[in-house]
Amino acid sequence: NLPETHAVIRQIRAAVDAHYRDRVLLAEANQWPEDVREYFGQGEECQMAYHFPLMPRIYMSLAQEDRHPITDILRQTPDIPENCQWAIFLRNHDELTLEMVTRQERDYLYREYAADPRMRLNLGIRRRLAPLLSNDRQKIELLTWLLMSMPGSPIMYYGDEIGMGDNIYLGDRKGVRTPMQWSPDYNGGFSRADPEQLYLPLLMDPVYGYQAVNVESQSRNASSLLHWTRKVITVRKEHPVFGRGNIRFLRPGNRKMLAYLREYAGVSVLCVANLARTAQAVELGLEAYAGRTPVELMGKSAFPPIGQLPYLLTLPAHTFLAFSLDEDTNPPAWHEERLARPELPVLVLLEGWHTFLSLDGDVSATRRALATRTRRQLQVEVLAPYLKSKRWVAGDQEAVAAVGIEIKDEWRSPSGQEVWFWMIIETPGADGENIYYSLPLAIAWEDEQENLMDTFHTWILARVRQKERLGVLLDAFGNDAFCRTLVRSMGKGDEQPFAGGVMVFGKSAAYDFSESELITLRRPSLEQRHSNIVLGEQLY
Repeated sequence: NLPETHAVIRQIRAAVDAHYRDRVLLAEANQWPEDVREYFGQGEECQMAYHFPLMPRIYMSLAQEDRHPITDILRQTPDIPENCQWAIFLRNHDELTLEMVTRQERDYLYREYAADPRMRLNLGIRRRLAPLLSNDRQKIELLTWLLMSMPGSPIMYYGDEIGMGDNIYLGDRKGVRTPMQWSPDYNGGFSRADPEQLYLPLLMDPVYGYQAVNVESQSRNASSLLHWTRKVITVRKEHPVFGRGNIRFLRPGNRKMLAYLREYAGVSVLCVANLARTAQAVELGLEAYAGRTPVELMGKSAFPPIGQLPYLLTLPAHTFLAFSLDEDTNPPAWHEERLARPELPVLVLLEGWHTFLSLDGDVSATRRALATRTRRQLQVEVLAPYLKSKRWVAGDQEAVAAVGIEIKDEWRSPSGQEVWFWMIIETPGADGENIYYSLPLAIAWEDEQENLMDTFHTWILARVRQKERLGVLLDAFGNDAFCRTLVRSMGKGDEQPFAGGVMVFGKSAAYDFSESELITLRRPSLEQRHSNIVLGEQLY
């Protein structure tokens, strides 16, 4: 670290820039980040430098199931010039150096990853990636993803892309330098020379031997580690944010989960890693990105959009997910916004639907007053808020201040077993003219069907009670029997008495529903400008 050393490096850099523009200087300075920073200078010394302290802390975080070792060392890493870059790695041709950890941390890593003294060399561990991780595919993928997503340029050691092993019985550093295993053929496809002439013997054990682990066989297996590694490298290349972006760590309460944001040129990528050997959940504070849709980078799958509440993710053991936080991507088609359920008003029904009409017979003034109160509740506490939440309301939903009921009556199925309540309601329009809507209602009772709130959640207007019976009042288009009866009535051209007049059903030339199509009934996942149902494969 002498000043003269840096003067020489600057001279070498000047010569390289003058005559070899496609070359870079990479500093192998096994020191703490603040000391390595000197080798970048002001951008006129080495363009790159290995980040030695990060590597052992990745393994430490995995063993401890705690993100702190990784986040701690990266927070201590100083900024470097714009034209410089860190070189990050998991393994290389030397031992996994433990010089940049404390004595207690070194002892811990020895116990976890090098129980056999023959695995240790100098102040490090002479093992390849796969044997270090007990040949656990999930752990290998997790650490590879961390390598590809951390700040810096990733460097992969040959053979790690196929999970090559090592030979701890070879002396010095030779155990991790055995010939590349290209095929299950003679000498692993490495050389046609006699095996005795090879610089080091090939691995021949049943787990890591060249006949079990080689490029040729993995190239023919779409689910192999080699194919997966190629794919993750492709994903990294498609997103410059990994190479150029800054990093911002999130601090969820679950320390077994590592979460960070990579951001560059208006692009934001969320990375989440489960460091634990068991499935874990995490709540992430992403309200600054509310409205954006996370899109998983490997499979391009859209996740539910981010809102104001903590974003919940659940990851299996030793799993990594990376999401692009997109502003112009639609949420998945199956997603429905489910906000916290409001405290729905309760309408007390004295005599079923007649509560909303007029009570028949000799009824006391008290009960008539109660019925009048329920009708008022229906208009003010139920219909007005409901219309404000619907996309099919013309104009500005928030402008719905009052709702009047113009026409109302019961509507029965031909068998008389099903009874619904149909209303023509009016609201003031922006131009002074009233706007009219047809709104049929249905009731579902708790003693006839379970889980009413989950079954009809988007269709519910209010809760209802009639004596000891509890239920929910819902838009009748959420009731299957109503929908089928309506379509059949239109097909037959039915006429039924209604509110002192006659309700006439008709059909247009586009009507083409068979009775078999009425068996399969579903509703679009997203609310439309009209009340829609799908019968068979046709939209109604």
